[in-house]
Amino acid sequence: MNPFIVLAHHEPESFCGALKDAAIELFAEQGYETQLSDLYQMAFKPVADWVDFQAPKNPDYLKYGAEQRHAYENDSLSPDIELEQKKLAESDLVIFIFPLWWHSVPAILKGWFDRVFVPGFAYGRNQTFANGLLKGKRAMLVFTTGAEPERYEDENDLGILEHHLHGIEHGTLKYVGMDIVPYFAAWQPTHVSAEQREKYLAEFRERLISLIEGSEQ
Repeated sequence: MNPFIVLAHHEPESFCGALKDAAIELFAEQGYETQLSDLYQMAFKPVADWVDFQAPKNPDYLKYGAEQRHAYENDSLSPDIELEQKKLAESDLVIFIFPLWWHSVPAILKGWFDRVFVPGFAYGRNQTFANGLLKGKRAMLVFTTGAEPERYEDENDLGILEHHLHGIEHGTLKYVGMDIVPYFAAWQPTHVSAEQREKYLAEFRERLISLIEGSEQ
């Protein structure tokens, strides 16, 4: 197994940080080296702009998708994008760890998707979903929430959680061919007891062991 963790949390001591540490430690115990992209610590640029291309095809008008494909085909993407693509290419399990903000991912992670999932590398014409260029890789969302789980079961309250995640899991990750591993949620970690937080970490480790043993697809 070649795990790759993409962490999108501004505070290293957060519970997202604890989940990241737990995953890296468990993988190491099992003999696996984890690649990590800690987006805030890296000061990863989430904005899609001209800086992403070292030799633009049309410097007078930015058609971002076309420039992405041109740059990928001509090895002229910015180095930070190329590094993330290298990590992706070498991995077979990608774990995205983040706080659920506005029922979605933080902007820095959305920018990572925008800039790294380049046409020609992640998808292409008739190369989506089952034919996506990242097929054979598994993706898992791991996130914390500010509300209790019951509030994500009511359309008249926060709405159905799976509906909020659909655009990420289906419209982004599955679109590029990745197989979706069921998500892991840590509910209100800043409002629960230390014992409950330890329980979350233990449950997360159990989930990862299931992935390693192949009992969870």
